[in-house]
Amino acid sequence: MSLKDRIIKRLEEKSAKRTDLAAATNSPRATVTDWTSGKTKALSGEKLLLASKFLGVTPTWLSTGKGDKYPHIYGLKNENKQHSNIKEDFINNKHKENLVPLISWVSAGIWCDAIDNYSPGDAEEWLPCPTKCGKNTYALKVSGDSMTANMAGSKTYPNGCIVYVDPELQVTNGKRVIAKLIDKNEVTFKTYKEDAGKKWLMPINTQYENILIDENVIICGVIIAKYEQE
Repeated sequence: MSLKDRIIKRLEEKSAKRTDLAAATNSPRATVTDWTSGKTKALSGEKLLLASKFLGVTPTWLSTGKGDKYPHIYGLKNENKQHSNIKEDFINNKHKENLVPLISWVSAGIWCDAIDNYSPGDAEEWLPCPTKCGKNTYALKVSGDSMTANMAGSKTYPNGCIVYVDPELQVTNGKRVIAKLIDKNEVTFKTYKEDAGKKWLMPINTQYENILIDENVIICGVIIAKYEQE
């Protein structure tokens, strides 16, 4: 099954039109026509994420036809048709109570750029948030040790733990945040600090350097919770 076949099939299953897909992906109708005619052979980046979200499937499946078709919902498996129907309902916002998408750091950067346009649609898993959260909250798996405390008794976020990010909360001094470094095209997890009229992104691990916040830094969201397996 080609890209065009996968898109057409999902449009039919959702009783949706090409114009609906064009609107959901902020694309000209001619662009979507290229997708469904076979002229476009592959999707990537923001368009892939937006199309995946609208069609209710994973980006991997939409792009390649491989892997799980539907995003995982916490506690359910993908291969069961009944479960897939539950996933379909979930993606269509019928059962979205306190479940948030676990997304990649790359996707977090894309999402940060398009914060007013869409919610992350490339989740491979949906997780329950342990606290009250906004509708656009998402989860990230911490990568690296810059937020791992090297002093006993300090708050720590070790490599592999999961943090929950709410992009709608106001950033205040001392909050943990996700930020995008535009000049480096990176997304980072740090503590937001204000000191002597300047603003900083500061690691917990003192082996790492502070980052001065300037025009190259965008705050993408505030950490509201952490989950770490025993």
